[in-house]
Amino acid sequence: MRVLVFLVLSLPAATFGQTRASRCWQACERNVTEPRARASACGTCLTRPDEPAAWLARAPVPTEQLLLDPDWEVRWAGLVQDARANRTTAARQLARWVTRVDDERPCVTAAHAAGLAKQSVAQLLENEPLALRACIAREPAMIAALSTELYAERAGTRREALRHLARALARPPARVVLDALPAHPAAFDPLVLETLRDVAFEEDATAPGALLATATPADVEAMNRALAVFSAQRDQARAQRASTDPTQRKEALRQLAALAPLSEPELLEAVLEADAGLRGMAGRGLARGEQGSFAAMASRRLSGARPATLAQQEALLRLMGDLHETDCAAVALETWRERARPVSLRTLALPIAASCEWAAAQEEVERALRSETDVDRPAAVAALAFAPASAQLFERLERASTATSPEVRAAACDSIGARRWRGGAARVTSLLADPVGAVRLAAARAAFSLETPGLELKLVHLLKGDDDAAVRSEAASLLGRLGGPRAVTALHQAARNDTNTGVKLVAAQSLRKLGAGSLSP
Repeated sequence: MRVLVFLVLSLPAATFGQTRASRCWQACERNVTEPRARASACGTCLTRPDEPAAWLARAPVPTEQLLLDPDWEVRWAGLVQDARANRTTAARQLARWVTRVDDERPCVTAAHAAGLAKQSVAQLLENEPLALRACIAREPAMIAALSTELYAERAGTRREALRHLARALARPPARVVLDALPAHPAAFDPLVLETLRDVAFEEDATAPGALLATATPADVEAMNRALAVFSAQRDQARAQRASTDPTQRKEALRQLAALAPLSEPELLEAVLEADAGLRGMAGRGLARGEQGSFAAMASRRLSGARPATLAQQEALLRLMGDLHETDCAAVALETWRERARPVSLRTLALPIAASCEWAAAQEEVERALRSETDVDRPAAVAALAFAPASAQLFERLERASTATSPEVRAAACDSIGARRWRGGAARVTSLLADPVGAVRLAAARAAFSLETPGLELKLVHLLKGDDDAAVRSEAASLLGRLGGPRAVTALHQAARNDTNTGVKLVAAQSLRKLGAGSLSP
């Protein structure tokens, strides 16, 4: 007892207040009246506040008393306690209670217990036909009781009620919400729709997407109310996206992702964000809004079924490759095989298919390597970045780096860099002086990936003297990651004197990354 008192007194006041307000502590105080027993039993709630019957092991209470408790978990704990004493199952004890008491409380407990076990009430009571028939007869009262919990003050209670009611009735959570909305004032709609958002997210969906997939013509009133809430949230998030504060913009995008497919235009714009995390958030939001895989969502936009701009299609294709979903290779290969597609999209599709599943893409890669077209061979060489390592593979990359086609040479640099094949370092270094800017740019990236010796000086040379602004910009960016005294000097000069505004900006950003100050271009 002294240890318990010391523990209670040593808790911060706020923590103790939260514990006293927990389901566990409240249930303990309702059921344990003797002061010494209460102090011992309720102390369990200090470490297990969200387990309403955690105290029961220290202070046994008659089952009949527990069955009168307003918290279903306490009632269920009483049935479990009774089942152990009678060497039977909790479901059997529940069935006896259902048939003995003529009100909704036993069936509400059955709904929660079934939901907790991810079953329907019919499954929980499948061996108890009398009890099952009784609960079917009391279903309206059971639904009314759990629907009231959907509007509880505590978010955890709302989520629990929605999950359990949906499972108990073998209905989608969205169906439960659509049935509940008309019976409650519209002022409470945001509360229950927020609960649906949380539960839908657990199922890799969004609240608007789940409602649209579930609604029938009879749900016009409920859908109009839900859409009014979602529209207000979307307008607020749109305004927040215009903020210059990165944290606010990220939070706005998170809200928009939860509103898909209603926020589809904003999310398609966001897949073009420079930040990879934001692109991923937008892409996953689009997929959740359609209650399917990312690959299926991307396929609809790549095929034209759900139009997207070329830049958005390319971004979605890259994101799909990053996620490596099951259907990734199939969708990418379908894009590759449709020769009417834009060249940039097809060139991107084959390497992505190879990255997702080399075995599925290998035949197409081999066929493209034998082709003489300006599209097929570069794409195939880029796809070799994901082929199993072998002497033949490295010979192919070596030959590709000396090809007459600049697109093939650039693809070879990309593959050598992606594989970090140090045997190709000499070829990559030589291509830093290639006559074609796109090849020099790819070679610079590959040389950085390979950490080639003397790279700082080579990049400085490109930044100072290359006639292609894209190459100078890439050199400035890489120097910002590489660092070094020559890098800082060259970046300062570029930030002041480069003839291209874009290069000046990149140089200034690189200086900030290096902590070397920046100059306004």
